[in-house]
Order: sequence, then C-alpha cells, then structure tokens
Amino acid sequence: QRHPDVELHFTDWNCYHSDPVEGINVFVFESTYLTSFAEKGYLLPIPEDIIKDRDDIFPYTIDGCYVDGTLYALPQLLCADFLFTRKGDGELAVVTDIEGLYRVLGARKEETVIPGENEGLLADPSNKARKYLDVLTDEQQKYSDYGTLPDVSDLSAVAVEKLRELRKMSGEELVRYLTENKGKRALLPEWFADGKGRAFIGYSESMALMGDAAGQMDIRLFSYSDRKNIPVFYTDLVGISAEIDEERKELAYELANILLSEEVLTKMSMPGEEGGSPQYLLTVRSSVYDHLEKEFPIYAKLKEIVENPDNHVFRAGSGVREFIKAADAALTEALTEEELAAAA
Repeated sequence: QRHPDVELHFTDWNCYHSDPVEGINVFVFESTYLTSFAEKGYLLPIPEDIIKDRDDIFPYTIDGCYVDGTLYALPQLLCADFLFTRKGDGELAVVTDIEGLYRVLGARKEETVIPGENEGLLADPSNKARKYLDVLTDEQQKYSDYGTLPDVSDLSAVAVEKLRELRKMSGEELVRYLTENKGKRALLPEWFADGKGRAFIGYSESMALMGDAAGQMDIRLFSYSDRKNIPVFYTDLVGISAEIDEERKELAYELANILLSEEVLTKMSMPGEEGGSPQYLLTVRSSVYDHLEKEFPIYAKLKEIVENPDNHVFRAGSGVREFIKAADAALTEALTEEELAAAA
C-alpha cells in the first residue's frame, strides 16, 4: 500500500531446516540461529536509528539481537515454555519448578496414551536439545548465549535427570505416541481443556486451542531445575539479507519496521474470526498488550510476564545446527536407558 510500484514475492523457507536461501531479502527466523547466521555472513547489520517507536519495545529483546556489538536483527514475537494448571488446584498453584511438579505428580501409573482426569502431565517430548540448554541455564543460575555450546559427549547428569522426570510425568506411552505421530502434538492443549491430565507444558498460543477453557487456567513461567527460573524466550527475529542490493536497503528497513509495528502485531494477535479466541501471541511491543487487554484481560497477565527486565532472548552458538542433531541423539539414548533397564 505504501509502495504500489514495489512488487512483493513470498516464498517458503524454514530456519529450523536450513540456512537462509538465495533470493530472499527480508525474512523471519528464530533467535537460536542468530549467532550462526551472523557469523556466516547471511545478515546485514542494521543501523539502530532506523528502529521506529523503539521505546515501545521491551529493551531485553533488542539487546538479544546483537552479535559482537553489532545489531543484526529486530525482534518481533516471543515464545517460551509455560506451565498450565487449573484454577482451584491449590497444590499445583504454588509449584514453580520441575522438581516441585514431580513431587506432586510423580511418575504416571496408567499405561495409556492420554492421561485420565487430573492425572499426569501433558508435554511435547520434542526439542530435547533446546530444553537441555534451558535446564542448564536454570541449574547454573546464570544466563548464557551459549557462544560455546556444551559437549554432548559429557551430558550433565542433573539436566538429564530433570528431562527424565518430565518423561516420567508424561508416561512412556504418551511420549512414544507423540514421538511417532508429531502431527498429534497440537492435541495436547485440547486434551487439557477437556479435563485430561493434571498439568500441561506448552506455549502461550496453545490457549487458542483451548476455547473458553483457557479462562480456567493458571499460566506461568517455571524453572527446569529446583532453583530459581532464569527466564529465556525463543524469539522470532526479522533479518535482512547481506546480499540485498544497495537501492533496496531503505525498502528493506521499512518492511522490517512494518513487520514489528504495533498495527501488524496487534492484527496478528486478534481472533481469526468473529467471536473466536485471540492467538495469544507474545509480541515485543508493550502497546500491543495494552490494546488487547481491553477485550482479552489475560493479556494484562501476559504483559506482566514478558516485560520483566530480567528476561533474556534464547541464543546459541555458531555450531547450533550440528549441536541440536548430536544432542538430540545423545539425549534420546540417555533418556531411554532407564526404560530399557526396567524392561530387562
């Protein structure tokens, strides 16, 4: 609309599967890969003075976009693992970490895929490598951008035990089912809304699948260890290709700003249809929450969570793609050792 003479082309690209492909000028990717993309020369450094309404953006989200003192991206959306429990469950209302959750739930007894009512944990067993880094952060009580990634041949026994507790609370049948049927993971929030399971771990946008039941849930960040939570957010970032033509740079800066504007982020978060649920997205702009909470009061609670200055952007070093592959394999083996021993 602003530049009718400029033709926009959209293409499919997934940062989880590959590095940026040739021909894309402005693209969104997750902060896990920021260091890698910057060091490989994929990203154009961004002048700080082009950021519009910077005071409206949570400062830590911009701080997390620097690599060696250079700004390489702009923040857009936030994502984190939340613990969902039902209002009225006083025993779980005070739980703030995995250790406390395990003390209440314990290992599942029922050998079924779907837990019964108020029994067990509903959680996605994927992303083991990133969860492992999250556990290490809470265990070490210090934020790290993991510029140097840990050695997967020497896994932390404490971190592995915490991931094993997650697995036990979910039960092997559910873990196996979700591992073999990845497309079924979207059913977890629906099951929880239907009364299955006593606790659920998922992203904030999971509430969009809960319908009216979302209003009956308590939602909070939690620690993956038995120590204080060090809050980290997987952050969607807007990057500009280092290969962009000089005459297109100003247009790229403008498009990047549009992608994280209050108007766009608010529209992205609104219900997809009249009377529907909001998307429950976590944006980097304070004003978006102020606008949305007028119609959806839970956004006041979400704003309280995301505006915390102690929050951090989840980051990993230049070898993160190789690390994830190796760590997932090592963790899969470590987490199934106990199961195999029990079967024997």
